[in-house]
Amino acid sequence: MGTSSENAACGGRGNAVPKEVDYANYFCTYSFLYHQKEMLSDRVRMDAYFNAVFENKHHFKDKVVLDVGAGSGILAIWSAQAGAKKVYAVEATKMSEHARALVKANNLEQVVEVIEGSVEDVSLPEKG
Repeated sequence: MGTSSENAACGGRGNAVPKEVDYANYFCTYSFLYHQKEMLSDRVRMDAYFNAVFENKHHFKDKVVLDVGAGSGILAIWSAQAGAKKVYAVEATKMSEHARALVKANNLEQVVEVIEGSVEDVSLPEKG
């Protein structure tokens, strides 16, 4: 659970939270860098993701990948490094700005496109 100041920034938490407020709090929490750091510091989780991608490069080679809830963009970056021809990283929070910076720092702007918005509301340029 976040600190009280983080909860206040996310709209607070009560016992009975309306669904729309609960979603807002969920997305707000994921927009904090500390939350991304917690996930990225989870060695078991990150090793599992890394191995899943890089031990299965043949599933990524020349494919189009959609990363929903991209957060920091690490899975989108790894997908591109594993050979995806295009990766759409959809992130509903301002964390998308950090993901874009990380994509750029890895020289993957031509492969990874970070899109800020909810997956229900975005339109991808890729057609089946």
